[in-house]
Amino acid sequence: MCGRFNITDHPGVYDLCQALGVPAPAPNFNVSPGSLAELVLNSPKGNQKQLGYWSLLLEAHPSKPKQIRPNPNYKTFNAQSRRLMESQLWQQPYKAQRCIVPVSGFYEWNQGQCHYITPANGEAFAMAGLYQQTQVGAQQVLSFSIITLPPQAQFCHIHDKSYPFALLPQEYATWLDKDEFRPDTYESWMHGGIRQAIDIAKVNAPYQPSAQRDLF
Repeated sequence: MCGRFNITDHPGVYDLCQALGVPAPAPNFNVSPGSLAELVLNSPKGNQKQLGYWSLLLEAHPSKPKQIRPNPNYKTFNAQSRRLMESQLWQQPYKAQRCIVPVSGFYEWNQGQCHYITPANGEAFAMAGLYQQTQVGAQQVLSFSIITLPPQAQFCHIHDKSYPFALLPQEYATWLDKDEFRPDTYESWMHGGIRQAIDIAKVNAPYQPSAQRDLF
């Protein structure tokens, strides 16, 4: 599970966004499910950077109707790679609404200890995501999810459930292409597991993400 990440003004973020042909996002040091974050998607005008809510399924807050929150019954901030073609929730976004989420680093917790994970080469993560337009009350908003891989042996000592799927530079254009759906190609990338060397640092943060139910 990737349940919290950040965006800094590190040069790696600028390099990633330059490769995608979009302006670098504003720093955001604490992105959690339901927060607004910047993602990159393809449009007829080329790649565009847009703001979206991190969780595919949203709803109006019951006591604060003008506020938007994730559906509290299901966790849709992550999409498990093995379910992308099995679940009706993920099928359509997977086929034609793929995006990239620029990420400086993400956090995982193990027995109360927080760890911060970044690329070891000074780059940023290009997290593979899915997005959709969502109607919440009278508002039309963008929402997204980050795809996660099955447990990875070299990461199980930190988190033994999943690992976020990050794209390599030569894959950006193919992933964002809305006109072609290449599941065999995407699957071959996903089977590669962790393809970037990573640094893992302990962080003093006594926080544990709240439990939510899996969807489908």
